[in-house]
Amino acid sequence: MVGRWSYALYLWHWVVWVLVQQTPLADSPAGVLVALTLTALLSVASHYLLELPLLRRDWRWSTIALTVTIVSALLAASSLLTLASVPLPDSGTGDVLVSTH
Repeated sequence: MVGRWSYALYLWHWVVWVLVQQTPLADSPAGVLVALTLTALLSVASHYLLELPLLRRDWRWSTIALTVTIVSALLAASSLLTLASVPLPDSGTGDVLVSTH
């Protein structure tokens, strides 16, 4: 069973791990569990929604629409996680960084 999804597991594991590391769950057992679960779900979904239709050359518009929706949602989620992990400058002090160059 894992042999069928090994390529998808290979593709998704690092992306999911990096995203989970940007959350408060980083370096915790819960974070590892979330990463493993998301990797498995995304691997199975991409296997059935992308790999098999490509191998069979059996693309339907519903499959394409669902795939585009899933990829868009993943990109939006990763963007939000990335933005949430970037610290904002403290605007209350009035300090301004001036370059001496």
